[in-house]
Amino acid sequence: MLGYGLFVNTIVYAYLSLFGFHERAAELRGLMSKFTVQTAAQHRHVHEGLVVPHKPYYALWSYKVHSNQRFDLLGNSFAVITGMASPTRSRSLITWVESECDALRDRGELAGDLPPCLLPFIRPEDPDWRPRYQLYNNPGDYHNGGIWPFICGFYVVAALAAGHQRLAEEKLVSLAQLVKTSRDKKLAFGFNEWIRAGDGTPGGQDWQTWSAAMYLYAVACVKSGKTIFFA
Repeated sequence: MLGYGLFVNTIVYAYLSLFGFHERAAELRGLMSKFTVQTAAQHRHVHEGLVVPHKPYYALWSYKVHSNQRFDLLGNSFAVITGMASPTRSRSLITWVESECDALRDRGELAGDLPPCLLPFIRPEDPDWRPRYQLYNNPGDYHNGGIWPFICGFYVVAALAAGHQRLAEEKLVSLAQLVKTSRDKKLAFGFNEWIRAGDGTPGGQDWQTWSAAMYLYAVACVKSGKTIFFA
């Protein structure tokens, strides 16, 4: 990854805020909110940023005239939870995710109610496709749009933080069903690492503690009606 990544900056924003460094957190938030310039020339007075023009979400990464404008569910969910994203942007972001997922389901590319980790999927004709993806990272698999229970836990809480209470409750029910999915059919709960977007089959390893932990966190947040630690 080149330059400025979304997820790492949301982590920095979160710990600055939690430890009371509010001015530094606000400065970082301001820098991330600058528009990325999509021209051949990059002027000194223009800051690189992660806001995508005409979209409600933050870009995956940005560096000078280069950027990756794909949607990263983990980074954007955490931006909503921490309050880095404004209330208006947060509400629009969640609505956008649900609309994109509806379109994927209409095309038969998404099974179930939960969003993939990356939108849109990287396809063989795209410039950021790599030959090894054919074996390990096909569209809708793994990092290329797989459904990660761990990340979906963040999304449930992000929906709650954005004021979509009913949606958060619905997605939590879907997540409760998803964490039952396992490669070992004898398990009552698999807490699998990641699920294939296209058919809902488990693609990773069972009994992942991060999958279990974020499910429990999502349950606690929805039950209390607030984003614990970040309210």
